[in-house]
Amino acid sequence: MLVAVTATACGYALAGRATTMPAHIRRIGVPLLVNQSTTPDLDQILTNAIRQELQSKGRYTVVTDTTGVDAVLSGTIMPIQTNLTGLTEARQASKYIVTVSANMEFREQPANTVYWSNAAFRMSEEYDVPTGTGATDQTLIFQADRQALERLARNFARNLISSIFEGM
Repeated sequence: MLVAVTATACGYALAGRATTMPAHIRRIGVPLLVNQSTTPDLDQILTNAIRQELQSKGRYTVVTDTTGVDAVLSGTIMPIQTNLTGLTEARQASKYIVTVSANMEFREQPANTVYWSNAAFRMSEEYDVPTGTGATDQTLIFQADRQALERLARNFARNLISSIFEGM
Protein backbone atom coordinates (compact mmCIF):
# COMPACT_ATOMS: atom_id res chain seq x y z
CA MET A 1 0.00 0.00 0.00
CA LEU A 2 1.32 3.41 -0.94
CA VAL A 3 1.22 5.82 1.95
CA ALA A 4 3.45 8.76 1.09
CA VAL A 5 5.40 10.07 -1.88
CA THR A 6 8.14 12.68 -1.89
CA ALA A 7 10.62 13.84 -4.49
CA THR A 8 13.67 15.99 -4.08
CA ALA A 9 15.37 17.86 -6.87
CA CYS A 10 17.79 20.77 -7.08
CA GLY A 11 16.05 24.00 -7.85
CA TYR A 12 12.39 24.78 -7.50
CA ALA A 13 9.94 25.54 -10.27
CA LEU A 14 6.24 26.22 -10.15
CA ALA A 15 4.12 23.28 -11.27
CA GLY A 16 2.48 23.77 -14.63
CA ARG A 17 5.08 26.21 -15.90
CA ALA A 18 5.59 25.88 -19.63
CA THR A 19 8.57 23.87 -20.79
CA THR A 20 11.66 25.72 -21.89
CA MET A 21 12.82 22.70 -23.89
CA PRO A 22 14.48 23.97 -27.08
CA ALA A 23 12.10 23.49 -30.03
CA HIS A 24 14.67 21.55 -32.08
CA ILE A 25 14.78 18.72 -29.54
CA ARG A 26 12.44 16.08 -30.92
CA ARG A 27 14.39 12.80 -30.71
CA ILE A 28 15.65 11.86 -27.24
CA GLY A 29 17.97 8.96 -26.45
CA VAL A 30 17.40 7.25 -23.11
CA PRO A 31 20.00 4.50 -22.66
CA LEU A 32 19.70 1.95 -19.87
CA LEU A 33 20.52 3.57 -16.53
CA VAL A 34 23.58 2.29 -14.67
CA ASN A 35 22.45 0.31 -11.61
CA GLN A 36 24.69 0.66 -8.56
CA SER A 37 21.93 -0.59 -6.25
CA THR A 38 21.45 -4.17 -5.12
CA THR A 39 17.88 -4.27 -6.42
CA PRO A 40 17.71 -6.56 -9.45
CA ASP A 41 16.22 -5.05 -12.62
CA LEU A 42 15.88 -1.58 -11.06
CA ASP A 43 17.80 -0.12 -14.02
CA GLN A 44 15.38 -1.65 -16.52
CA ILE A 45 12.25 -0.72 -14.57
CA LEU A 46 13.31 2.92 -14.02
CA THR A 47 14.57 3.32 -17.60
CA ASN A 48 11.31 1.97 -19.04
CA ALA A 49 9.27 4.27 -16.79
CA ILE A 50 11.34 7.29 -17.89
CA ARG A 51 10.92 6.38 -21.57
CA GLN A 52 7.16 5.96 -21.13
CA GLU A 53 6.86 9.29 -19.33
CA LEU A 54 8.75 11.10 -22.09
CA GLN A 55 6.64 9.42 -24.77
CA SER A 56 3.47 10.44 -22.95
CA LYS A 57 4.36 14.06 -23.70
CA GLY A 58 3.48 13.27 -27.34
CA ARG A 59 6.07 15.62 -28.78
CA TYR A 60 9.15 13.43 -28.64
CA THR A 61 10.48 10.29 -30.24
CA VAL A 62 12.22 8.30 -27.51
CA VAL A 63 14.89 5.77 -28.47
CA THR A 64 17.43 3.60 -26.65
CA ASP A 65 20.36 4.86 -28.76
CA THR A 66 22.55 7.84 -28.01
CA THR A 67 23.47 8.42 -31.65
CA GLY A 68 21.34 10.31 -34.14
CA VAL A 69 19.41 12.06 -31.37
CA ASP A 70 18.85 15.69 -30.41
CA ALA A 71 19.35 15.03 -26.69
CA VAL A 72 20.34 12.24 -24.27
CA LEU A 73 18.90 11.58 -20.82
CA SER A 74 21.24 9.34 -18.82
CA GLY A 75 21.91 8.45 -15.23
CA THR A 76 23.33 6.24 -12.51
CA ILE A 77 21.12 4.73 -9.81
CA MET A 78 22.69 4.85 -6.35
CA PRO A 79 22.11 2.24 -3.63
CA ILE A 80 18.54 2.34 -2.31
CA GLN A 81 17.99 3.56 1.24
CA THR A 82 15.39 1.85 3.41
CA ASN A 83 14.29 3.24 6.76
CA LEU A 84 11.85 1.70 9.20
CA THR A 85 8.89 4.02 9.83
CA GLY A 86 6.36 1.82 11.61
CA LEU A 87 6.05 -1.10 14.00
CA THR A 88 3.23 -3.49 14.86
CA GLU A 89 2.03 -3.94 18.43
CA ALA A 90 4.38 -6.96 18.55
CA ARG A 91 7.26 -4.59 17.66
CA GLN A 92 7.76 -6.08 14.20
CA ALA A 93 8.40 -3.92 11.14
CA SER A 94 5.16 -2.77 9.52
CA LYS A 95 6.25 0.16 7.30
CA TYR A 96 9.36 1.33 5.53
CA ILE A 97 10.26 4.42 3.57
CA VAL A 98 12.25 3.51 0.47
CA THR A 99 14.37 6.16 -1.27
CA VAL A 100 15.85 5.85 -4.75
CA SER A 101 18.58 8.36 -5.65
CA ALA A 102 20.18 8.82 -9.03
CA ASN A 103 22.72 11.06 -10.69
CA MET A 104 20.76 12.24 -13.76
CA GLU A 105 21.80 14.38 -16.71
CA PHE A 106 20.04 15.75 -19.81
CA ARG A 107 22.40 16.81 -22.63
CA GLU A 108 21.83 18.35 -26.05
CA GLN A 109 23.53 16.54 -28.91
CA PRO A 110 25.79 16.76 -30.84
CA ALA A 111 27.19 19.76 -28.94
CA ASN A 112 27.07 17.70 -25.70
CA THR A 113 25.71 20.74 -23.82
CA VAL A 114 24.30 20.01 -20.37
CA TYR A 115 20.76 21.44 -20.18
CA TRP A 116 19.83 19.93 -16.82
CA SER A 117 21.57 17.80 -14.21
CA ASN A 118 21.02 16.65 -10.67
CA ALA A 119 23.62 14.52 -8.91
CA ALA A 120 21.12 13.46 -6.23
CA PHE A 121 17.64 13.29 -7.76
CA ARG A 122 15.53 11.43 -5.17
CA MET A 123 12.17 9.76 -4.92
CA SER A 124 10.79 8.31 -1.68
CA GLU A 125 7.71 6.26 -0.94
CA GLU A 126 6.45 4.62 2.21
CA TYR A 127 5.33 0.99 2.00
CA ASP A 128 3.53 -1.41 4.26
CA VAL A 129 5.51 -4.59 4.86
CA PRO A 130 3.72 -7.39 2.98
CA THR A 131 1.87 -9.60 5.47
CA GLY A 132 3.67 -12.83 6.31
CA THR A 133 6.93 -11.97 4.51
CA GLY A 134 9.03 -10.78 7.41
CA ALA A 135 10.59 -8.39 4.91
CA THR A 136 13.51 -6.46 6.36
CA ASP A 137 15.09 -4.76 3.34
CA GLN A 138 14.06 -3.21 0.02
CA THR A 139 14.94 -6.30 -2.02
CA LEU A 140 12.54 -8.47 -0.01
CA ILE A 141 9.86 -5.78 -0.04
CA PHE A 142 10.10 -5.49 -3.83
CA GLN A 143 10.19 -9.27 -4.32
CA ALA A 144 7.02 -9.58 -2.24
CA ASP A 145 5.33 -6.60 -3.92
CA ARG A 146 6.61 -6.01 -7.47
CA GLN A 147 3.91 -3.39 -7.92
CA ALA A 148 5.57 -1.30 -5.19
CA LEU A 149 8.73 -1.05 -7.28
CA GLU A 150 6.75 -0.21 -10.42
CA ARG A 151 4.83 2.55 -8.56
CA LEU A 152 8.10 3.97 -7.29
CA ALA A 153 9.53 3.91 -10.83
CA ARG A 154 6.49 5.67 -12.35
CA ASN A 155 6.58 8.40 -9.71
CA PHE A 156 10.36 8.76 -10.09
CA ALA A 157 9.96 9.16 -13.87
CA ARG A 158 7.04 11.61 -13.60
CA ASN A 159 8.93 13.84 -11.16
CA LEU A 160 12.18 13.58 -13.11
CA ILE A 161 10.66 14.64 -16.42
CA SER A 162 8.72 17.43 -14.71
CA SER A 163 11.93 18.67 -13.07
CA ILE A 164 13.78 18.63 -16.39
CA PHE A 165 11.03 20.43 -18.33
CA GLU A 166 10.34 23.01 -15.65
CA GLY A 167 13.95 23.49 -14.57
CA MET A 168 15.49 24.35 -17.90
